[in-house]
Parts: sequence; C-alpha cells; structure tokens
Amino acid sequence: MSMLLYRIIKLFNTYKIYGFNATSRRIFNFFKNKIPILDARRRLSFKYLTHGTGIEVGGLHNPLSVRDNVKVSYVDYETKERNQSRFLELAGKRIVHTDIVDNGLVLSKVPDGSIDFLVANHVLEHSPNIHQTMLIWASKLKENGTLFITVPVADQCFDRGRPITDLEH
Repeated sequence: MSMLLYRIIKLFNTYKIYGFNATSRRIFNFFKNKIPILDARRRLSFKYLTHGTGIEVGGLHNPLSVRDNVKVSYVDYETKERNQSRFLELAGKRIVHTDIVDNGLVLSKVPDGSIDFLVANHVLEHSPNIHQTMLIWASKLKENGTLFITVPVADQCFDRGRPITDLEH
C-alpha cells in the first residue's frame, strides 16, 4: 500500500507542473485554453502506465490515451448499445465497448489483485463514499499497481458558485 500511496502522490505532484498548485494558478489560467488538459492526461498516462493490463471506469466517449503495449478493458454500468441510446448528444462520437458491465465504484466482477492499473477520470467525485471507493479500487490492483485518477477542479466546473449540498439532503 505504501508504493500505491507513493505513486498517487507522485502523480499529484506531476500535475503541479501543469499548474494545479495554488502558487501557479494564474499561470494555469493563462494557459488553460492553450494547453488542453486531455493532452496533460495523455502525457501522464504515457509516463505512468507503461505496461500491463488494467481497466478504465467510465471511459464512455473519452477514454484515456495509452501506449500501444498497454491493454485496457472498459467498465461501465451499461453496455455500449445502451449508452448509445441513452446519450443521444454523443451521436457520431466513438463510444468505447463496455468489456465489463458493473458498478465502477464497487467492481464486484473484477477479482482482487488482478490488474496492473485502474483509470478513473471524473468518476471519484460521484462516489457516495470516496474513502471506501479508493479502498475497493486499490484492492483490485496487483502489488505496485497504479491508480490513475483525475477529479475536476471545483472553481473551473460548470456549477462553480453553486451552494454546497449539506449532508442531510
């Protein structure tokens, strides 16, 4: 588990290079339209996901780009066909084939210790229990596996300024 924590910290520190720390917020805001975040994710995936087999939770129409020698299976709670009929606004875009139909926050169909990496871009913030989800995801990894997780920056989301939802809702 300590190697996993090290890799998560290393990944977050790498994000700081691209302007996600508080001291470089102005630099990030200046360049945010010039250097797409997706390109930053791609560079990080090529750096940290160098080999092996893993899963991506919720890739839908925007899966993470990975090296050719990396094998990714896609997890979603719906099949590709069901997603195509649900998300009509994505007509004409490539939707990934769902390899594993499962709840991506629970992963009951993925054996513990069976994957080299897990990718979850803009998924963790939908979890009702972030700590439990992280523990579940970590349990699916082989020793020295990698969690590749991104979450949105709150002050740059479409709903910024919205009142915070209290726990009693």
